[in-house]
Amino acid sequence: MPIIAQASTTVRFKNFLIILLCAATLCWFTYDGMMGYPKKNDRVVEAMKNSPKVSADDKVMLEEWITRGGWNAASNDQRDAMYQLAKTNNWEGFHARLDIQVQMYIVIGLAVVTGVAVWWFVRCQKRRVRGDETGLSPAAGVLIPWEKIKQVDNTRWKSGYVMITYENASGVEEKALLDDYVVDRKALIEILQMLEKRAVNAEYLPKETAAG
Repeated sequence: MPIIAQASTTVRFKNFLIILLCAATLCWFTYDGMMGYPKKNDRVVEAMKNSPKVSADDKVMLEEWITRGGWNAASNDQRDAMYQLAKTNNWEGFHARLDIQVQMYIVIGLAVVTGVAVWWFVRCQKRRVRGDETGLSPAAGVLIPWEKIKQVDNTRWKSGYVMITYENASGVEEKALLDDYVVDRKALIEILQMLEKRAVNAEYLPKETAAG
């Protein structure tokens, strides 16, 4: 009966948390760039319009800004002119066009990062180690017959992993890492116990004990 050590809960949770953080940050910057900053700018314009410190000519410009639909309806020239007006009148909180552009550039970058995080999550969920009568499979598409395993290095098992040295189909030695952080520890121990019984030609390190 085959024993399969699936992707560990620890890795699944960590990768899911990364996706959640990326997605939350993406939503935050998207909101600021598309809604938060423009709305704040319109509130600053409203406050300036109601201020006695602003000249009558400037109030005409402010009123026109509001009646035409605010930031979202304004042209780039109008946005730049309003930013200069806020700056001239020492009104804080009005975001320049560059500020909002930077927000959207960050959104694009975060979208890419979130996509990569989702891809990595899916990739990690496909990780597994399998052991059966035919041999050891440390990854999909890789099968190591028990008799081809040359060395089982357990010296770092306390750190959670075992290094396998084996001979591939071309007669070349390769290595495979079995890590209890990547796959479920309980099932991995069962596979290692199977390995100890079946890979009888392998050299075990340290020589006095095997992993378990």
